Amino acid sequence: MRILFVHQNFPGQYKHLAPALAAEPGNTVVALHLGRDTRWGAIRVAGYQVAPQPAVRGVHPWLRDLNVKMLRAEAAGRRASNNPPAKPGAFVCEPLKAAMRGR
Repeated sequence: MRILFVHQNFPGQYKHLAPALAAEPGNTVVALHLGRDTRWGAIRVAGYQVAPQPAVRGVHPWLRDLNVKMLRAEAAGRRASNNPPAKPGAFVCEPLKAAMRGR
């Protein structure tokens, strides 16, 4: 199976799961993270970049935080669409709820 992990700081919480799945015969594991293309053991890690954005005044702090997350998601989606790291059979990522912890 082709498995795509998406995490801005890969491997993050997948540091045990991703290599275990990569070690299974027949699996191909690829990751998408904020940074440069690299490898982590048997896992190809494709990178994406986020263009710096000017600060917006008068915006609620939670919206600024959400904006940063949306810019990352947009950059990851663009990277996956324009230069796909894999055509996954399974997709592993954090839900937005986890990214908004503490709000």
